Amino acid sequence: MIKMSKNLEKAWKLITAHENYRRKTLNLIPSENVLSPKALKALSTDLAGRYALKPEFYGGTKYIHELWSYAEELTRKLFKVDYVFLEPLSGHISAILV
Repeated sequence: MIKMSKNLEKAWKLITAHENYRRKTLNLIPSENVLSPKALKALSTDLAGRYALKPEFYGGTKYIHELWSYAEELTRKLFKVDYVFLEPLSGHISAILV
């Protein structure tokens, strides 16, 4: 029988080794973005694993929609435009749009 704690420990060591390697590396591939600590924290919250559609299709997405509207407002101001489109272009969301 495999002990889960040993497997998780090894996986976490590999993740930590990768993080240490990335901190010492300057990768010039544009697709490999470097996120700020706050962006990484936001992506590790419950929000990152939720679906949200407009109009509200799934329950429990009140704050996601508030955040979405706020992001649209900030983007309109930043680029001085009347309209923005902040919906993902791939994945589950795009499949529903088709």
